Amino acid sequence: MRSSINSITSFLSDILSHLKKGRLPFYYFYRRLKLGTINWFCDFYYGIKTREVFNVTQMKVESKNLEHAVRYEGTPYFILKEIFNSSEVDLKGRKFLDIGCGRGRALFWAHQKKASKIMGVDFSSDLCLEAQKNLEGINNVSIYCQDISDFELAEKFDVIYISNPFGKVVLENLLDKDWIKNQGPETVFVYHVPLESSSFLNRNYKLSKTYSYFRNQDVVKVFRKPHKDLSSDKILYHL
Repeated sequence: MRSSINSITSFLSDILSHLKKGRLPFYYFYRRLKLGTINWFCDFYYGIKTREVFNVTQMKVESKNLEHAVRYEGTPYFILKEIFNSSEVDLKGRKFLDIGCGRGRALFWAHQKKASKIMGVDFSSDLCLEAQKNLEGINNVSIYCQDISDFELAEKFDVIYISNPFGKVVLENLLDKDWIKNQGPETVFVYHVPLESSSFLNRNYKLSKTYSYFRNQDVVKVFRKPHKDLSSDKILYHL
């Protein structure tokens, strides 16, 4: 009941925001209805629960980064399907990391696309618990309940997914970490709702692909990690 009330509150808040900006909400209603129907059906079909919005005020987390957190709302299924069906971001046989994994929808989809290893990180214990329930029985998935600012990783991943879980301060702190810098030259960063794209561009990441949906209301950008040619000190990109 509480999750349904939160979803309705979030929905009404978004409508009010559009009205304040002088926008007619017809297209917004159409988008929400279409996404809501698809997401509900896919959750029902796969037997998981990832649809409900989880607001920051619900997060029982003691962290200095809580003020930079963004509410959980799973990436729409049809967007996951299109991105991870593309040659640009092929998950089959590859290692997948979701930073701010929430209830685990993207992790579940990585499993559907036959990723070889799947890992998720989130600082909300409630969301991590729900993700574990949704992914129960899948052997190649690991979920870590930890603040990303304290998270360290020696392993390299092929695809790192970020669906706007936090703001600029935390994102830039993440991109400056050694374990991110030490990812392989062919690692791709998939950034859904890329509000802080400049954080990547300012660090010489290459914008490789942009996906846009619903009149740019849903956008995904794919970035390639830079590396240096030590013989010439030039920045190169694997495309």
